[in-house]
Amino acid sequence: MYEKRFVAIGVSFFAIGVALGIFLNNRYTLPFCAVFMFFGVASVALLCVNSKISKKILSKCITAIVFTIAALSFGIVRVCVQDTFDNYQKTYDGCEDLASVRIVEVNNNYIDGRILTSEMGLHRGTSVRIYYPLMEEKLTVGDVINGELRYKFKNTNSLRSNGINLTASCENTILEKGSGILYSIRKSVDNSSNELFGQFSNISAISKGITIGDRSDIDSFTFATYQKAGISHLLAISGLHISIVVMSFFNLLIFLSFNRNFSSIICVIVAFLFSALVGFSVGALRSAIMISIVFISRMFLMRSDSFTSLFLALMLFLMINPYSICSVGLQLSFLCCFGLILTSPLTNKINYYFSLKGAKGNRLVKAICKIAAFIVVPIITSTIASIFSFPIIFYNFDTVSFISPVVNVFAIPLFTLALELSIIAYIFAPISIFVSGIISYPAGLILQFVTDISKDIYNLNLGVVSIHSPFMSIVLVLSVITVLYLIFSKHNRNMVIMCSCFLFSLIVFVSGIISDTTDKSVIEYGNEGGEYIYCQNNGNSVYVDIGGYTVNPSIIYENSNIHLENYVLLKYNSHTYQHLERMTSDITVSKILLPEPVSTNDSYWFDSIKLLANERNCDIIQFVDACVLNLSEECNVQIVGLNHISENTTVYVKFADISVQYLGDGFENIAVCDYAVLSDKCKTDIRNVKAKEIFAQYDYVHYRAIMNDDINLFGDRLKIEVNTEESSCRIYEP
Repeated sequence: MYEKRFVAIGVSFFAIGVALGIFLNNRYTLPFCAVFMFFGVASVALLCVNSKISKKILSKCITAIVFTIAALSFGIVRVCVQDTFDNYQKTYDGCEDLASVRIVEVNNNYIDGRILTSEMGLHRGTSVRIYYPLMEEKLTVGDVINGELRYKFKNTNSLRSNGINLTASCENTILEKGSGILYSIRKSVDNSSNELFGQFSNISAISKGITIGDRSDIDSFTFATYQKAGISHLLAISGLHISIVVMSFFNLLIFLSFNRNFSSIICVIVAFLFSALVGFSVGALRSAIMISIVFISRMFLMRSDSFTSLFLALMLFLMINPYSICSVGLQLSFLCCFGLILTSPLTNKINYYFSLKGAKGNRLVKAICKIAAFIVVPIITSTIASIFSFPIIFYNFDTVSFISPVVNVFAIPLFTLALELSIIAYIFAPISIFVSGIISYPAGLILQFVTDISKDIYNLNLGVVSIHSPFMSIVLVLSVITVLYLIFSKHNRNMVIMCSCFLFSLIVFVSGIISDTTDKSVIEYGNEGGEYIYCQNNGNSVYVDIGGYTVNPSIIYENSNIHLENYVLLKYNSHTYQHLERMTSDITVSKILLPEPVSTNDSYWFDSIKLLANERNCDIIQFVDACVLNLSEECNVQIVGLNHISENTTVYVKFADISVQYLGDGFENIAVCDYAVLSDKCKTDIRNVKAKEIFAQYDYVHYRAIMNDDINLFGDRLKIEVNTEESSCRIYEP
């Protein structure tokens, strides 16, 4: 693959140098950057192989070594320069500033923006992430926030990959509406979206998301359904969306007999204009750069090389911001493109085969061949993209979709048509809303169809498998071996691709079925932002929401489960409603257990939860004094001490002969069990706890007064795995 591609070789070593420079600063970035090591190792090996044996072999080896050291050093130096440039922002840590910030991206609880003015002298254009309070007016890309900012310097690679070093809280906010032609276009789309797509459920929000990048109105449940179907990438502006817009424009210009070079220049301009329309978000700008490099390389090179274009794009990203190598979005898009380029000879061969067969047959044979090519090629390309991106998914996500290749076969073409029709409808909206309505109606039908299919997949609890399933390690090894083989070897590549696609799909699909019947028995307590108890036995599970400002659905996936049987809510307020909304969005929940409402406020939230449960297809079960759940014959869970009954919260779990009791807020009675877990708000004297082992949080107020060596201190999380057959347990503290 690297033969005679010295640009790709140089960029590979430069990327390794960047990864090494970041690794020297933060050891935990290695998993994110390790995948780029593949290209470096391949570069060294293939450069030596291509040097060929001759009298000048020593000179060639010395040249290769010097070239390698230079590229690696250049990458490390680039990181050092970036660190030096960014370190001045450390002086703003904890400072208060009166500043104006232009919004470039809006999310649920924060915005990304760029500084316009700053009393403290922060440079214009500096990126900052602002956690803003709720505002009556809707925030839009291009709006300006004027307010008092309190900065916090966060040296995390996830933020720095987006060019952000400072986060801020905002007070005394004044919102100033944006201006300019791009802002006017965004407002025009926002204003006309409901009129064009209002007859469809939530489709106006989706249409805005895929045209101007405004996803603020897309609810978390819709996003979760797309994610479970493996098509969530359709909702975020990416290379797919910009490619559709640019290539549609390019084909139109060619159809109108414009020169190809002139059309390419126009398409480069269109790519950046579309990126500007969505606020120059990181993903959109990255996609615009990659597409522009492809068009420019075709203009100036006699023979366009996809590999060289891809690595030139990577080089440009790393030169602009070396920490972009830590961006999961960049890693996924780069690896997917890399895999598709490697497998393009096979897909071209399949297309040629079906075209040849169709040309020799009658109309029926031609139709069959076209349908077969339409189905087979997208499935192979989607699967190979999944294989190449799986190492990144394995380290960064909780689930993987095993039906994504199949769903994408029809979803991507349909979305392509819907996006094109939506853009045309929005263009005609200021001229004639009637004409726009005619154009937008089929787009709305398409988006509604795809959304309904995604919800059906979600409700049937199909589509995803936990990345923590033991089988996923096999898939990881298979993915790495496939990538390495396709990089190093030229023999039997097509056979390897076909076999890898088959094995990958088979293992992930089987793992998705088996993970539903997991027999792991576990109880876990956590207090990482939100306090919870999670219990699982024989595939049945219960999550008890004790309080805090968030929930943790990841623990369900971490225990190789992909759905939650019982969600127990102990209190009624806006926070617990938000917890439930997020939990039922991120994971399929069968039953929601609620205490009986005892006040007007409780009744209000109870009614809201009933509506939410009806939308998410969850059953509602009420209880009065205590909640008792029988997960199996050998396991039951009892929860007592509700907020309106008493202050003594406790969760008692019985696994066969093993009992575990959580002593929560205000508990001050005698507890008898095998293993006791004490929260930091527990009021009981440890001498009143009769247990084989006692676990107390570090900030538990009573343990210092009782010098007891049997007390095990832990942080925010404690996990106990139980073997019911042997009546034993293993205790973990992540």
